[in-house]
Amino acid sequence: MNIFKQFLISVSQFDKYSELVKLKAGKVILYEVILFLVTTVVSLMPFIFIFISYGGTEGMLDKFIPDFKIENGTLYAETTVIDQGSTLIIIDGNNVRTDFDLQGVENGVIFDKEKIILHSGIRNEQMTYDELLSALDMDKFEKSDMFNYISELNISLLVFLVFTIAALIFSEVTGIVIMSFLASLLNMFLKKALKYPELIKISVYARTLSAILSAILVLFGISLDFVFIVVLNVAYLFFSIKNYQNNNVNEV
Repeated sequence: MNIFKQFLISVSQFDKYSELVKLKAGKVILYEVILFLVTTVVSLMPFIFIFISYGGTEGMLDKFIPDFKIENGTLYAETTVIDQGSTLIIIDGNNVRTDFDLQGVENGVIFDKEKIILHSGIRNEQMTYDELLSALDMDKFEKSDMFNYISELNISLLVFLVFTIAALIFSEVTGIVIMSFLASLLNMFLKKALKYPELIKISVYARTLSAILSAILVLFGISLDFVFIVVLNVAYLFFSIKNYQNNNVNEV
């Protein structure tokens, strides 16, 4: 069974999920890898487009970073919000924002009066400006100084990208595990006799529509509500298990 038929069945043909379940594990894993790569690339396209259209790191610094100064461990800057749907950057010199503002986005940064809060995937990291200045071996830091660190910023951007992808992979695996647990409960509720490895396969395919929708909507600066994603995924689990046909389709 080719990848396109797998996609079609996973999105619209609940009664044929038995064909997907009978596929060998290698084909299911390949499907998940391709789905992850496609949705990740699509999700990153707005950033890639902006990065190229503004002339790389230097152009983006000039366009998006307002005038600021960090001195004595304190940020002096006007409040600025850059919202790119799945990515949120907040410069908050008045300390009215917290890490709660980063919930619901894949990647985000808050620069408040005393520290930096970095959110990627499901993790938050913090660094004070004293720590930043110490690492740079500087007493103060302002916008004009950033242009002296273009190569370092490019490396940091690459590291951030790698970290983000790693976090997304972890989130993807965690999502499948959670979905398979929910599938086990539905399997008992619906009085089916599916085994756990079969439920894992169903969980992989049941997430297809939400993954595709999330990626496409990012292109329009829209982020799907987490509750909606959960409800959609559970609905796909329910109907795929409910309509599961115990036939003797051979593994292909």
